Amino acid sequence: MDNLLATARKDPSLLLRHPIYVHLDKPTSHGWKFWSAATTQDGITLRWARYGQKAQEHVLTTGRCRCASPFEELRYRVLDKLRKGYQPDMSKSKLPAV
Repeated sequence: MDNLLATARKDPSLLLRHPIYVHLDKPTSHGWKFWSAATTQDGITLRWARYGQKAQEHVLTTGRCRCASPFEELRYRVLDKLRKGYQPDMSKSKLPAV
């Protein structure tokens, strides 16, 4: 993630050419739940739910993102979820090679 951040700072159009999608899972006593985030041209889209349930979705425009950067917002939120016990599912995630 930090390599992506450094590259995105040098080349802000990186996210337009290569959208990022991160999918995280977390086991709970009531079954698994997921959280995902995707960068878009306009900001970041967040989705979350328990498996088998309808997902909730929230869209943050670029102006509402941390430092007006969808990638900075994505990084902050992913690190927060990892601290809370979520596990990355790399088979569903899509990160550009840098």
